[in-house]
Amino acid sequence: MDIRKDDLELSMSPKGSRSIEAEITSGDEWTRGLHEQARINRNTKGSNVKQAWKDASRKFLFTWKEWSCFIALFVGGLADGSAGALIPYMQSAFGVSYTPVSLIFVVQMVGYIVATFTNNYLVDTLGRGIILVSAMGLQAIGYALLSPAFNFPLLLILNFFTGYGACISNSSAVAYAGSRPNSAWKIAMIEAFYGLGGLVGPFVATLLIENGAKWSFFYIVEACVCAANAILFGISFGLKVENSARDHGEHSREAGAEDHHAQKLKKILQSKDAWILALFVFLSVGAEVSISGWIASFLIKERGGTSSAGYVGTGFWGGMMLGSLFSSVLSVWLGGRKGVFYYLALSLALEFIIWFVPNLEGNAVAVAFVGLAMGPLYPNATNLALNRLPRALHTGTVTFMAALGKTGGALFPFLTGALAQRFSVNVLQPMMVIIFVLMVCVWAVAPTPRPLPKDEDNNQQSVQLES
Repeated sequence: MDIRKDDLELSMSPKGSRSIEAEITSGDEWTRGLHEQARINRNTKGSNVKQAWKDASRKFLFTWKEWSCFIALFVGGLADGSAGALIPYMQSAFGVSYTPVSLIFVVQMVGYIVATFTNNYLVDTLGRGIILVSAMGLQAIGYALLSPAFNFPLLLILNFFTGYGACISNSSAVAYAGSRPNSAWKIAMIEAFYGLGGLVGPFVATLLIENGAKWSFFYIVEACVCAANAILFGISFGLKVENSARDHGEHSREAGAEDHHAQKLKKILQSKDAWILALFVFLSVGAEVSISGWIASFLIKERGGTSSAGYVGTGFWGGMMLGSLFSSVLSVWLGGRKGVFYYLALSLALEFIIWFVPNLEGNAVAVAFVGLAMGPLYPNATNLALNRLPRALHTGTVTFMAALGKTGGALFPFLTGALAQRFSVNVLQPMMVIIFVLMVCVWAVAPTPRPLPKDEDNNQQSVQLES
């Protein structure tokens, strides 16, 4: 091989040596660069995995928040649904007639009214997490003390505290669901879980009684569910004071906070929309609790039913659950506003069937369909209230509606019991007809929904509220 002298000299010269050395150094730097980039990639990948896990965890926690809200309403359904199955046994155990036993609904109503004036302040001051845990804990203690059934006066006192806790937990849960994306669907789910509780309540209560358990032992079931959900509330929402303000985007801890809360309550009470929709809920819940509370007694006294008549309440609440669950779909098909008139017309027709057709099986089926027709009523009213009123007033408005609803849920069952004492339990059906006619009148003057901003992530709600 011929090697040129110039090339050999160049390679042996100091300059050539430096050139080769520079190339080697450059190669080492390139290799180190590759290793550094690999390290960066590994760290970036690890960071992305951590971020993905953090995002998934955050999403998971929000999901558990929603589940805990659903269970809160499930507990409310358990209490309201089981009343009809338990009332005949309360009367027998304490030796009281229709009118005194109806006071249970009244003291619960008082608890709801007291909660109306304290809930907004407590949530804004202490945070939603602390309040929800406390409310569920209060109910757990109350139901645990109800289980021995010591005496009738203590039963009334404890029902005040369970009613107070139920109002705070239920209204706060509904307000939270209303602040989330796709709020209409989540509110429908909340009401469906209320119906599910109403379905399970009379079924479990009747099953326990038929198997020889003391009627009041059903309260142990409610106490256990409340205690478990209090833990779930604590885990999902946390017990930090600032949780409520972060969720709602509103702080009221500055000087003069009491005036701030008073102003919010004043705005709600001055709102015509809030009063109309609360009045509609007042009638709706009154009808629900009257039917579920007295239908077993009606079927036993007027249709010759047995203790198994308690299962009819299960059919009613099962219909309520399905009606609530599919309220969004039904509102798209029938229209949110017009659909309510269809539901009320169907309820009226079915009440006339129960009234004038003295057939036990036929009445039981009709009661289930009344529940199905009533299922979408509360979700539609709640969604309309959240649509019409400012977000800062949502918690207070939902609490106000819940309190007035519980007032109806106490007043109408109490009136039904008082009239049943004077005449017979057959007064239940004409009472329901009157309530449904009044609901038609109130809904006729209810406000129309406002169009939502196009960029608002709440498409489900805007669909449901279409008239």
